[in-house]
Amino acid sequence: MKFFLIIFLVIFSVTFCQTKDWPFANDGIFNPPTYYERLRLSEAVSTRPFYQWYYYAVSDYDLGVEFAMSIGVSKSSESGSKKNEGVYIMFCLVDPKNDKTFEKFEKYPLDDLSFSHDFDISVDNQKFGIHPITNNSYKIWGTLNDPQHIWYSTGNSSDLDISWSLNIQRIYGWYGQQDIESLAYIWGIIDWNTYSHDSLVSGVVTIGSKQYTLSPNSRIYCDMNWGDYFPVGPTKEFAWGWYKVLLPGKTPAEDVSIIAGSGVTSNLTLFDTMGGYFADVELGKLGKREGYRLAEGWVTTPDPIVLLATASNGVFKNFSVERTNWFNYSDDLGQAQIPLTQYVYIASDTLQVSMTFQSTPELYNRLLFPQEDYIFSDFEAFGVTCHIVITSTNGTTKTLIDEVIDDAGLEFGYKIPVHF
Repeated sequence: MKFFLIIFLVIFSVTFCQTKDWPFANDGIFNPPTYYERLRLSEAVSTRPFYQWYYYAVSDYDLGVEFAMSIGVSKSSESGSKKNEGVYIMFCLVDPKNDKTFEKFEKYPLDDLSFSHDFDISVDNQKFGIHPITNNSYKIWGTLNDPQHIWYSTGNSSDLDISWSLNIQRIYGWYGQQDIESLAYIWGIIDWNTYSHDSLVSGVVTIGSKQYTLSPNSRIYCDMNWGDYFPVGPTKEFAWGWYKVLLPGKTPAEDVSIIAGSGVTSNLTLFDTMGGYFADVELGKLGKREGYRLAEGWVTTPDPIVLLATASNGVFKNFSVERTNWFNYSDDLGQAQIPLTQYVYIASDTLQVSMTFQSTPELYNRLLFPQEDYIFSDFEAFGVTCHIVITSTNGTTKTLIDEVIDDAGLEFGYKIPVHF
């Protein structure tokens, strides 16, 4: 019965999908226009919960400091609890040199949110905002300074006034799920758009009395997520992973930027388990790029059904994630297990990408994503050591990149009890 339902769903999606690129006509959109970054609150299904957030991660390579900030929305279903409904503003710091991490959240009512022109967003009358100037340039700003709105904080950040005002100019961006949005919409599973995963950034971040004027040798990562349900399953293997590598070039056009994400979830209507894997590999200094996409479903069997497997410039071969070196993480919200070592391997018949991430516990913050009846935990680390090996296999085998960096980004998110 499930097989026939899957066939019907695919036919239905191809017939009624509003996206012009169906069925799987290309391998993602390079530097997508602002339409794909739109706030999708009005498109939410009223009988389901809905969430969406815009996330930014700043790397100042001269200062050796990482900042991240986000504007997120959580909307409950018509019949659901309104406890977690609202707009959430997040800021976190990772300063590996000084062994310091912290994060701070403020929460505002949904009525304090306004938006127009895809993702021209204001919260609390311009206290926080995103302003797209063109398809390739944006402004973001915010001030966390209201004790009445504090939702959660760590590392004594509740006593700090924090603000940011940043100008962003896109170098590379990629959206790899534009032609499967309708399937994700039907199931309510998470979508991911890395619309500006490598960008120039200028501006100022202020934390308490300390002001950080970003150096010219800084980059910012921008993405967005939305959906109804987070990855969930019976074990910690039902999770998402996020992998960020950047090698700044002599000029921005020579940057090497790799962004990869994976997610596995269970308890879906048609599939018992489903997995999604997406990556963009931009090798600016080598004049190469490759987008990879893999979607799989399991129906009461250990063998997956491959729904989608593409590589932009070659034949898709492999996309795998291995996690080891598990660590018992503990904070005031509870306990969790996180993998300190993650290995990502991606391959087509023309390119192979191998990334081995080695993290340590002090690099992590637990980012929180409220949904209608629970809070999803995302353990994020910056300043991670990563060994990157990229090999060309087009005709003859040739090593293009073999480097170790100490400023990679890493995430491991899954649903566990949170004592909030």
